[in-house]
Parts: sequence; structure tokens; C-alpha cells
Amino acid sequence: MKPITDNLKSIDLTKLKPFYPEPAEAARDVAIGLATDLRHQRRDVKRKMIDALHTANLAASLESLPEPGETWHIVCRGNWSAWQLIPRIIELDPSRKLRYLGVATLGYSRSNIDELLGLLDAGTIERCSLLYSAYFRAHEQSLTTYAGAALNSRGHQCKSIRTHAKIILAETGSGQFIVSESSANLRSCRNVEQFTITNDVDLLGFHRQWIDQLSKENQ
Repeated sequence: MKPITDNLKSIDLTKLKPFYPEPAEAARDVAIGLATDLRHQRRDVKRKMIDALHTANLAASLESLPEPGETWHIVCRGNWSAWQLIPRIIELDPSRKLRYLGVATLGYSRSNIDELLGLLDAGTIERCSLLYSAYFRAHEQSLTTYAGAALNSRGHQCKSIRTHAKIILAETGSGQFIVSESSANLRSCRNVEQFTITNDVDLLGFHRQWIDQLSKENQ
């Protein structure tokens, strides 16, 4: 009896689609654009722990923002999108505006981008930087082309790189500095997710520096 491997067909490797659209050397550079690892250290933090696993929509249920220097640690269900934090932060701030929005995410949805464009066009958000993953661009080329063209044409930054970070930065019109560090992307993925939501000017500045740097490179 012949070995089962004798019946296997060979694969034409030249016809395989690349996983990432970048050249091979760039795709292997997992720290592309960063000269070194970055670190931010905070002390004397006021913390609050929130179990939101039985909350239908965490963003909609928020009744306030963290106080300056305060961090909330949250675990919740992924039955809502992390994008919903952004309009909720705007609603909870007295100014109803953001001076700056910075986002790092694996991916996003068309509805996320359309709502963002509406807020930018209305002047509700003044400045925006969006980083998303090269993996997402490789698999959602139509959507990422649309998002990039729409944001860049308005003078905002939109860039795909090798990133797996999930960060939302919101500097409000009243001078609040809200930072969300989480496991969740902008669009819902129906998983248990963890968040920290912090009000801290230095932490926002720390994340803004690298997000702005990477989103502006090679534009």
C-alpha cells in the first residue's frame, strides 16, 4: 500500500497571496517606527474596579468620567463596540467637544468611520489620528482605502502599521484627558473585554506622542 503522502498535490508557491501587503522585510519588523520600547510610570493613583459583565452596554451606562488622576478598571461583555465610548465621552463633557482624538486599533467598521467623519465635519472633534493594523488593511482593502482617503483629505492622520494596540485618547474641550487602554477594537467582536479608563494629562501625552509619530510617518 502506497503512503498517503504519494497522493498529495504540490502547491505553486508563486500563486500564494501575501499575508501582509508590505514588502517582506517591513512586514517582519514588529516594532516598525519605534526606536525603542516606551514606558510611562504613574504613582498615587485613585482606582475603581467595575464588574460590568451583566451590563448590557457599558458606554451607555457610564454616568460620569473619571476624576483627574483616577483610573477605572473594567471587565465587560463585548456586546457593544469600543467606538461607543467616544460619543459617550463627548456627551458627558460639559463642552460637548474633543480637541483631540487619538485611536490605535486592530480594525474598525464602516459605521465607525462614517460617524467619526460626521463628528469631524460638525467640528465636534477638532483633530484626529487613527492607527490600525496592516493585517486589517490586507483583508479590508476597500474599507481602509475609503477611511484613509476621507480622513487624509480632511487634514487628519490615518495609517496602517504592524500594531495590535487598542487605545482611545480623548482631550475634551473642558480640559479632561481621558485614556482608554483595552483589549477591544473599535468594532464589536462579542468577547469578554477588559478596559482601563483614566483621566490623566501625562498618560494621554505619553500615548499621543507615539500615536501621532507613527500615524504621520511616510504619509
